[in-house]
Amino acid sequence: MLTSVKWGTNAKNDTDAVRTGDPVPDAVLDALKAVSGTNQEKLAEITKYWNADSTPVDTFASTKAAPGTSKKLTPGYYLVRDNQAKLEGKDGAATLLIVKVLDKDIVATAKSEKPSVDKQVQDEVGDAEKNGGEVNPEGWGESADHALFENFKFRLVATIPVNADYNDYPTYKLVFNDTMSKGITFVQIDSVKVNGIALKDTDYVCTATAGQKGAGKVGENQDKPSWTLTIEDLKKVMKENTSILVTDKITVEVVYTAYLNEEAQVFNASANSTDNKNSVDLEYSNNPNADGMGKTPEDHVWLFTYVVNNTKYANTAEAGNELPGAGFTLYDQNDRVVPLWKDAAGNYVVAGTTKPNDTYTDVANNEMITETNGTFNIIGLDHGTYTLKETTVPATYNPLDPVTITISADHKEAAGGASAAMELTAASTMNNKLVNKSGATLPETGGIGTTIFYVLGGMMFVGAALILIVRRKAEADEI
Repeated sequence: MLTSVKWGTNAKNDTDAVRTGDPVPDAVLDALKAVSGTNQEKLAEITKYWNADSTPVDTFASTKAAPGTSKKLTPGYYLVRDNQAKLEGKDGAATLLIVKVLDKDIVATAKSEKPSVDKQVQDEVGDAEKNGGEVNPEGWGESADHALFENFKFRLVATIPVNADYNDYPTYKLVFNDTMSKGITFVQIDSVKVNGIALKDTDYVCTATAGQKGAGKVGENQDKPSWTLTIEDLKKVMKENTSILVTDKITVEVVYTAYLNEEAQVFNASANSTDNKNSVDLEYSNNPNADGMGKTPEDHVWLFTYVVNNTKYANTAEAGNELPGAGFTLYDQNDRVVPLWKDAAGNYVVAGTTKPNDTYTDVANNEMITETNGTFNIIGLDHGTYTLKETTVPATYNPLDPVTITISADHKEAAGGASAAMELTAASTMNNKLVNKSGATLPETGGIGTTIFYVLGGMMFVGAALILIVRRKAEADEI
């Protein structure tokens, strides 16, 4: 119990200045004794007697190497707080002003838990990222591969610890800063959920628009963020939605649809890549005493799409034998024709619903025609097995048997999270030499043509035997 309480060096009496060392009026002491309610309500009363613009009595420092600091102070009432200027924009949170009566040793503990954010991308389960040999049952991971112009989903997940520190905040703001590479086009927000319960569109503000491309370079994500999603007051939203249950943490999940566009980096070989990188960071309330915001480190995901190069040759796969004018059609593993566009460079590109610009043209019957140099390259393929069928055969040449094209890749975020590793397996056929033979050829073994050949051959043998026998008999008669 403190007696003979006097004003300290940082004191005031509501709006009136006081002199250090003067006695504190009983009315003030009675008001402090009567303080009750939430921490914020208590603080509102206590700070009537604290001059926030004054010079601190002392400072404390804490590091990982020396987390504790001992100070000798004169017994009395003190307010202890974090250095708020050092927390603004950083990944950390301020501790609510702590009120202590120092007539014995005390410990002031700063906040240790803080929010985090994770970004994931969804893949088809059959070729999704393997984490320790396991695949997420819904295909979520840090990397994925997709065809160009194919819709897929990203997921942003913020986790906020719920404890006494969180309860100190009168309001709580969250801002997702999402950064897309130029190779990504935004389609729509699919859902925003808090602890699994969907929010209304009016509970948040999103700056993204349909058809918006990422602002960054393909690899380095300049001019970020691409867009933001803000929940101005998470506490208010949760209070108004009584279906949201609160445990020891709050999870805020944002799911949105996007696709790889014509500016995405394409891959023909294994790579450790920083291309097609997409990221998110989270800004969050980190000061219960003011409007400060902290910010998490960025979390990244990575996308891959593939190009298969093909060259057509006459008779042998040698320079000078390149064969123009052959036509090919590509089929997927379900024997469906893969739709195509042609770009300004003459490449065939897996088609979407709307051409990205006027330089892309339709491909008649989705048939690829070999150029003068015999080439036709297919850009923007997903992991999978395809069949290439020759549908226009150059004159005097024999048709090519269907060719199986395999794209099989393992991909994952590299150690340290600064890039992604993609390895094409030995089964992959990314560069193909296709040879047409000229002239007549005998039917190949194993088909009906072979049977006919054998039957006809047998008939010719029997016929020859009959002629030989008849001739010999005739010769014998003449003798």
